[in-house]
Amino acid sequence: CASKAFRHIVIKAQDANKDKLSFVIEFRQRGTEGWIEITKDLEKPKYVWDTRTLGDGEYEIRVKCSDAPSNSPETALTSTRISNPIVVDNTAPVIRDLGAKVTDAKVIVSGVSTDASSRIVSVHYSVDSQKEWTVLSAKDGIFDSDTEKFAFDLTDLKGGPHRISVKVADLYGNVGYASVGVTVGG
Repeated sequence: CASKAFRHIVIKAQDANKDKLSFVIEFRQRGTEGWIEITKDLEKPKYVWDTRTLGDGEYEIRVKCSDAPSNSPETALTSTRISNPIVVDNTAPVIRDLGAKVTDAKVIVSGVSTDASSRIVSVHYSVDSQKEWTVLSAKDGIFDSDTEKFAFDLTDLKGGPHRISVKVADLYGNVGYASVGVTVGG
């Protein structure tokens, strides 16, 4: 899952006279009044917006388009458009209540993953810091909410101490990690 901290803003604009266009891009958190300028005098109709410095929430983008580069100030025309809301989520999911219970030769692992701004899309586990991660299913069968329970059994662990790690990803590519230690057999 790739992080969505960098948003690609693509502007679709054209001028009937084929005038050269320039753009101003601004943003605001949804529900607030003031606009904050990201860039001005943009000549190409695309921009990569780094949202890592913003708090989680919904934002709007406002693009102002002008044909001023090809016209005098008196005859230049402008047009403005506001985007649909854009969700910014830079906070990793949290894994709560991670526990492991050893019964005979079986280890039962369970926990709950939560995210403050978006839904959980995947849960994986790894044993003993291996490079290989195993995909898990949501306990209810589908990852469709911001809180998801998970549980799995491990039956092939050798006797001795082990570290079981869990990673959880949200819709926007943020990943949270947690681990628990267990000892199998005497």
